[in-house]
Amino acid sequence: LTGEVRDWYVMLGFAAFKVDRVTWLRFCHHCADEMVIRYGELYWHKLHQLPSVLVCPLHRSSLSHSKVDIRHVGRHDFIAADRETCPVNAELLIPQAWQDEMTMARLNALALASVRLCEPDFQRKTLGGWTTYYRRRFEALGLASASGRVKLNRLTVGLRSHYGNLLQWFPELHQQASLPWLGKLARKQRTRSHPLQHLLLDGYLDFLASR
Repeated sequence: LTGEVRDWYVMLGFAAFKVDRVTWLRFCHHCADEMVIRYGELYWHKLHQLPSVLVCPLHRSSLSHSKVDIRHVGRHDFIAADRETCPVNAELLIPQAWQDEMTMARLNALALASVRLCEPDFQRKTLGGWTTYYRRRFEALGLASASGRVKLNRLTVGLRSHYGNLLQWFPELHQQASLPWLGKLARKQRTRSHPLQHLLLDGYLDFLASR
């Protein structure tokens, strides 16, 4: 993996939540081709292994499943990225039939937001800071009443409509119509939420603000 990876999964808050962890290492075919030309070998990108990253933020193309199932690999084992573990005919995370322009654009935006989340200068917030942040955004976008009450049904319907079919790639987040995780973010926050949930909500609010 490239870059500093020590304790990154715990640091980003993934360990305590129900969002599925990545179980098969992933790679980008375009990145792999460029690695061979530039370095003569392949390596793993840590950003490609985040649950929120399904497309390569450099090439706007679907990532692919490698042959490395990390559930069956020791934590200290070294598994090289090569043409055996990352074959040219590897299965795409997003099948070609689902790669319409809107879906890929929004998945790419999600990947880019994930990159920013991992940058050292990212401004982290306390639970109270997140509560204040979202309340201000809701009020500015007409998603909260004058008394501060969030229009949760409108928010839920809008977010589902915005992301459409791409939510199927995160089944653990949209199996229930009410999106309970969204209600948790919209109210006073008392416990941590998965970064992917924040990214989806913030991306939708950014979309509304840009209209």
